[in-house]
Amino acid sequence: MADEFLADGRNSSVASFFPVCEKAGREDAVGFHFGSTGGEWVAKRFPAALWEQILAELPGKKICFGTDSDFYDYAGREIHYQSVSDCSRFTAPDLSDVVEKIQGLSCFVSNDSGLAKIATACGVPTVTLFGPTDPVKNRLNNEVIVRRTDLRCSGSCQYHASLMRHCLNRLCLDISPLNILTEIQRSRTINANSRDKK
Repeated sequence: MADEFLADGRNSSVASFFPVCEKAGREDAVGFHFGSTGGEWVAKRFPAALWEQILAELPGKKICFGTDSDFYDYAGREIHYQSVSDCSRFTAPDLSDVVEKIQGLSCFVSNDSGLAKIATACGVPTVTLFGPTDPVKNRLNNEVIVRRTDLRCSGSCQYHASLMRHCLNRLCLDISPLNILTEIQRSRTINANSRDKK
């Protein structure tokens, strides 16, 4: 089944699951999600050092989402968000509580994950990091993508699970923190400008 998109770029199947995704007042906070489901999808997780550097260099309030297992990178290294200034964690047993918290953010940053799709569907400016998965196949219309474009293999591993599990160099996960921080700031600025016009 092909994805259907609403006029504003939101995926209609996701938006219909969360019919009230627009929230008037957003706090100036950036949400983060580092994890993914298990199995070969762990290969989508970016290095802990990258996330820690972004969290440390990004000014303002930061909220990290996920279960305990989401706070580890592809190699099993823990992402230490607790020592970062103005950074907290949000967990909730019910997905509707997670959705409500996400829709109140000024920006959401994640690897290619379900929470990134929910944030995008809710109209939250979303910066998604793509490594071994394909942004052509997995990107929603208004999602900002950050990925390595200089690699032939980037995005192709999604179609070959064994490649994703057994990749030795993981170059597609080596993205400049500056590029990510730039896209976060751009997304926050666009969000602030659109709020001011209302």
